[in-house]
Amino acid sequence: GAWSGRFGADLRRVLVAHPNGLPIPPAIERWMRGGRASLAGCDSPDAVMAESLRTRPQLVLCDARGSGAALSLDVLRRLKGDAYTAIVPTVALAASAGAVAPLLKAGADEVLIEGSSAEEW
Repeated sequence: GAWSGRFGADLRRVLVAHPNGLPIPPAIERWMRGGRASLAGCDSPDAVMAESLRTRPQLVLCDARGSGAALSLDVLRRLKGDAYTAIVPTVALAASAGAVAPLLKAGADEVLIEGSSAEEW
């Protein structure tokens, strides 16, 4: 789908937790392409942890929109609760400003709100 694939050379490894099948917002896609990120999609907290423990990613992007909210909270708690993966930067994509506080509390380092301008990101 739109979340999986390869953007440029393997300069960065980004895990994307995305259970909801929603397309990646264009501003995030441009950011990934600009950073030449290699994306690896994961659809469960177990898959994110297994990939993160195998080879620590440079970033984990959690899609917390729609049906992805509960999974993203679980992913963030587990990543930040493990000594090896706690240092991995995490970014969550939220559907609204109301979802920001729980994502930050769960361990997100940054939260992007869908519909925000690319300049805000």
